[in-house]
Amino acid sequence: MKLIVAFPTLGRVEKATRCIQTIQEAAKECLEDDVFIRVVFSDHAEANTIGTLFGKDPSIICYKLYGEHVAPKLWNDLLITENYDCFCYLSDDIELDKDCLRRGLDCLIENFPDFDGMVGLKMKNCPPGQAVQAAFGILGKRFTERFLEKQVFCPEYKKFCIDKELEIFAKSVNRFVFCEEATLVHHHPAFTNTPKDKTHEFVRQHLPRDLDIFKKRREKKYLWGENFERLGAIG
Repeated sequence: MKLIVAFPTLGRVEKATRCIQTIQEAAKECLEDDVFIRVVFSDHAEANTIGTLFGKDPSIICYKLYGEHVAPKLWNDLLITENYDCFCYLSDDIELDKDCLRRGLDCLIENFPDFDGMVGLKMKNCPPGQAVQAAFGILGKRFTERFLEKQVFCPEYKKFCIDKELEIFAKSVNRFVFCEEATLVHHHPAFTNTPKDKTHEFVRQHLPRDLDIFKKRREKKYLWGENFERLGAIG
C-alpha cells in the first residue's frame, strides 16, 4: 500500500524539519506500506535548505509553490498529481507519535477496506471538543474519487473551514472515523506555549472571510461532495 504524507510550510524551517523527522520515524512502523513525504514550500530558499538536509532520502520530494498559497487548491492539486492508495494531510507545526500512521492506516483499512473513507487523527494536546476532527487525516483513494477530479477540499475557502466542511460531508455518508489511537502533537499557540509566529498571524487574516463563507454555505445547504454549488467570489 502506498501512502503519501504531505504538508505545506512557510517560515518554519525548524518546525518543518522536526515534522519530517517524526514522519520518518512513524513510517518505520508501517512495515507493509510504502510511505512517501511531500513538502510544499512558499519560500524557495527554505525549500533548498530542507532539500539539502534530507536530499539523500528518495522518499521525500520538495515542491516549490509559485503564486499565492490557497489551501484547497494546494491539497487538490496534490491529490490529482500524486499516485497513492492513501493520502495523509498535515501541517508543518505538528509532531507525529511513532505509531500514528500505522494506527491510522489500520483504522482506515478496518473500517473501509475498499479505501472509500477517511480517518481523522487525534491532537492529543488539544482539549476535547475544541478541535475539528478532520483537521488532520488520512484519505482513502476511492473516497477522493467521490469528488470531481479528486477536488476533495471546497475551493471557495482560502485557509480555514475546508477541514470542517469535509468532515461534515464524510460523516453524512458514513465515510468518516475519528481514530483516538492515531495521535500527534500540534504546536499551535492555542494548545501549547508555542509563541505566535509570522506565519500564524499571516494565515489568521483570512479567518473572518472563511468563517463568513462557511456560514453562508451552511445557510444555503451547500455541502461540498454532496453537491458542488458555490457562492461565488467573496472578498
